Amino acid sequence: MSIKGKFVARTVVLCILAAMINSGCTTEVNTRYFGQTAPPKDNIMRYVTGGEPESLDPPVSNSQPDSRIYIALFDGLVEYDPKTMEPIPALAQSWDVSKDGTEYLFHLRTNGKFSNGDPITANDFVYTLRRNFSPELASRNAYLGYYIKYSEAYTSDMSFVKGADGQFLLKKDFAENNSAAPAPEHDTLGGDSEFHRFIDSPERLSVPSDEKTRNKALDANLDQCSGDQ
Repeated sequence: MSIKGKFVARTVVLCILAAMINSGCTTEVNTRYFGQTAPPKDNIMRYVTGGEPESLDPPVSNSQPDSRIYIALFDGLVEYDPKTMEPIPALAQSWDVSKDGTEYLFHLRTNGKFSNGDPITANDFVYTLRRNFSPELASRNAYLGYYIKYSEAYTSDMSFVKGADGQFLLKKDFAENNSAAPAPEHDTLGGDSEFHRFIDSPERLSVPSDEKTRNKALDANLDQCSGDQ
């Protein structure tokens, strides 16, 4: 057989093989759990992550393979709409947002449960947030929540400072430019409460809780002040 004839024959064989593989894949997919609302009878989920996960504890790792597993295992207050990527209800059935966009009030589903059947309550979310920000855990993902007031200070193990009059010192009084206008008041979603009075008050000054670290920071600040004079 000539070289041209061998090439044609090889091409035909490859086309037949490709058709067989495509036909086999199509048949196989149609008989498997794919995009259906009912789980398979054996209730087994097989998942190809692409890499060995570092941890199954969401605050601990920040790799892409781990994140894909977290999405499959855990549910949050909201999730993404698969088409628009807008937030849609998950464990929260609805939510209210203040006019200035700084406060969110989530209304939880009444039938939300853990895998062991225990009901999911607001206290579970409070525990999760506090744990994620805790300095003991030292989560690499904590910075994602630094929009929450005092969360960075809490993660960094900082302490508030009281003056001689017993009042907490304010951050704005020690800023380089302390003539900035006060933050505007916003409409509170929960009414006038102790929490709102605390969270809406001017931000307090925070310093490292560790004495050595605090003294080092104060010395550096004094040196900078001396250099500016």
